[in-house]
Amino acid sequence: MVSKLIVTFSFLVSLLVSLHADSFTVYLDPEDKYELSWTFEDKNPTSEVTFTVKCETTGWVGFGMSPKGAMTDGDIAVMWIDSDGKGHIQDMFAASNGFPSLDDSQDYTLISSSEADGVSTFQFKRKINTCDEKDNVITSDTTRIIYAYGAADPTGNEFTASDKHASSNRGSKSMYLLENQQAVEAVPDDALTYDMLIDKYTIPDDDTTYYCAFFPLPDVDKKHHVVSVAPIVEQGNEGVVHHILVYGCWDVDKEHIVNNTKTEGVCNTAEMPEFEDSCRSVVFAWAIGGTAYYFPEDAGYSLGPDSAESPQYFMMEVHYDNPQLKSGIVDSSGIRITYTPTLRDNDVGMLQMGSVYGIFVPPKVEEFDVIAYCHSSCTEQWVPEEGLNVFAYVLHSHLIGAKITIEQYRNGKSLQILAQDNNYDFNYQEMRVFKDNQKLLPGDTLKITCTYNSDSRTGLTFGGLASAEEMCLSFLAYYPKQNVARCESIPTFMFNSEDKLYTGLGVTPNITYGGENPRLNPHITLLEVSDWTNEKVVVAQNAYHESWPYSQCAGTGSTEYEETVFDPSLYPTIEEVESEDLCTEPSSAGSVTATCISLLLPFIALFQ
Repeated sequence: MVSKLIVTFSFLVSLLVSLHADSFTVYLDPEDKYELSWTFEDKNPTSEVTFTVKCETTGWVGFGMSPKGAMTDGDIAVMWIDSDGKGHIQDMFAASNGFPSLDDSQDYTLISSSEADGVSTFQFKRKINTCDEKDNVITSDTTRIIYAYGAADPTGNEFTASDKHASSNRGSKSMYLLENQQAVEAVPDDALTYDMLIDKYTIPDDDTTYYCAFFPLPDVDKKHHVVSVAPIVEQGNEGVVHHILVYGCWDVDKEHIVNNTKTEGVCNTAEMPEFEDSCRSVVFAWAIGGTAYYFPEDAGYSLGPDSAESPQYFMMEVHYDNPQLKSGIVDSSGIRITYTPTLRDNDVGMLQMGSVYGIFVPPKVEEFDVIAYCHSSCTEQWVPEEGLNVFAYVLHSHLIGAKITIEQYRNGKSLQILAQDNNYDFNYQEMRVFKDNQKLLPGDTLKITCTYNSDSRTGLTFGGLASAEEMCLSFLAYYPKQNVARCESIPTFMFNSEDKLYTGLGVTPNITYGGENPRLNPHITLLEVSDWTNEKVVVAQNAYHESWPYSQCAGTGSTEYEETVFDPSLYPTIEEVESEDLCTEPSSAGSVTATCISLLLPFIALFQ
């Protein structure tokens, strides 16, 4: 009877753990031969993450984590099932791109293993922080998973350098292990789909091309809600289709739409229709590495005739990244939206915040911060009194982006670090979902800091559209929808010739005279700095912290909001809350334990 109770209790504990744990599954390889699942209860450093690997092999299977997606500094587990059916796991560490060494501290624990129909399955676990300097701490940042597998088991039940794998049986994939991933939601029975696709466009042999196509809304006779958005990337073009943005076009004269003959072409050129400027509100966003996205059950994006919350037209912008200058690539990629007449409680909106053209990064700097704001002077104009529910976000920079942080301030005080990635990957920009909706109230300020590593650059990097240029952006998905498209800022040194940035660098501001007002050319001015010494880098960094930003916010259509200049010192950096150092034993631990035992001895004696 006692044993049955114990078994029943153990089952209930396991059931409760599974009900309260977050569980996710992805394929690591392009052929879907290596499946990884993982689950965890919380992000406490002492908590454990349980992994399950299913791989199409009867040989050894390797799983690991590394800072950059290579073997160097890799924290690796190698598993196999021997001829007797017994499972094995070895905790290993790679100091370089060579063969890994056996870790002195074996921190991976094998839970179960099986082999059937040519597929090996392993379940194993590891603490989030093992206190082993050769192990990677699992964090909420982007994690680079590395994987490999062989066709045979290790000889003599010990993994050695002779245990090879085919070149195609290895790789890496970035993911968010401790961030809430999107679960695949059931599509409503009455759902319809609508594809927006580029029409067989021959991509130029240029480094960067932004190509735009215009689409009418789906033909519906009443309001519908978009419930999911998915990328359609033409097979073979995954390496050049970098991101896709769909903009809503508002306040467009219906005659212009009916008579429009310019349906697609290179963005921001004469190939575009005259109402292109009305398409400035991002409604859907996808970037490389991302997958299908599902809106929350209580919200959807509005589509419908004569609906104030719906645009009149869509403009799809595709960023082609072609650094190898290949020619002859034809593309028909795009976006698929799924929509339903069954309305949800809330209309979804998308807010773009950050900066593009207020960016410059000196060369050969490991960490350089660019800062932009969505200021209280903007949010107090369009955030309703009850606030907005922010439920998801995308962080976006380009090739030298290393870290991105969004901080939130309220009533003149620091509130929280809203979002952060200290290991940003340009090739993995998935929509991230907050575990709980975050409130944005009128008068709140959001501050985004992008940290760049320009060690590989020999000259200045400016903000711009090309991948070799930089951006510092975030897209926040929220509800209920408001009449706002962008909430950004630009540092005043971009238009103030007397800013101490220029005197500190010892350059004379380049000014173009003509027309009604003289124009400062900060890019030309900064290019005059030939030698970026440490002292000059400090001057440049201080400019982002001290130059008063100019706030800018714009509505979805022609709506413009009041703009202002403000003091950035009112928004100091929010320090991360440091967790207790679990890896250092307190010196008094032994005495505390002895004291506790001595206090308990009289009570223990009562039961003897």
